[in-house]
Amino acid sequence: MVLTTTSCYKCVGGTISCACCEGNLIKYGRDIRGKQRYFCKKCIKTTVVFYTYQAYHIGTNPNIIALTKEGVGILSMARLLSISATTILKRIKNIASTLFPPTLSDNQEYEVDELKTYYLQKSNPIWIAYALERESRRVVSFAVGSRSNAMLNQVLQPLVEAYPRKIYTDKLKSYKYLIDNKIHSIQNRSTNHIERMNLTLRTHLKRLNRRTLSFSKCVIMLESIIRIYFWSKYVFGANKLSRSV
Repeated sequence: MVLTTTSCYKCVGGTISCACCEGNLIKYGRDIRGKQRYFCKKCIKTTVVFYTYQAYHIGTNPNIIALTKEGVGILSMARLLSISATTILKRIKNIASTLFPPTLSDNQEYEVDELKTYYLQKSNPIWIAYALERESRRVVSFAVGSRSNAMLNQVLQPLVEAYPRKIYTDKLKSYKYLIDNKIHSIQNRSTNHIERMNLTLRTHLKRLNRRTLSFSKCVIMLESIIRIYFWSKYVFGANKLSRSV
């Protein structure tokens, strides 16, 4: 007796698998451009494996995050990824909208400081205020705007609600009115960690350099870049460039 083997004519051979769950893919018709679509039975999602436009590839967002954290400009990023600058701007805003600060723990010590930069032109100064958790070195809150009590209070309010053990700042007078004296400290060298973070920020993000032409053109993009730099690792993990770059 001769044994015969049969196989499903829709099954996809080779090394093609679902990028989300690594399940088996089957052919699922074509899209309006004639591209072959595939369906994953495990995660019940459809996808196109071979995209013509690079922006649709599964590794595009991680690449944008990695390049953003390395201080690569929008136009340079567009050239490296073969994507339009407009698409890069939209992706950065969309990614930033999905990122949120980490959960605060009670009875922790924090350092708060401000960083000066510019937007649109050098005659428009703007400040980045943020709080650093001493034990974990995590940035737990930040705000962008003029160095006013209202902007600083956006950073301090989440800390106060978490019942901190101590909040260390510099000698800016605004902090005296916003932080209770029992938990406020301005002693020397008490903000060393956040001052080190300021230097790291200016080194990694070119738009924050003191003498540069690469400053942000709008406040929304500046906030998005800062949000990605501070909090993307808590959502996307370690950010590494794809080999396709």
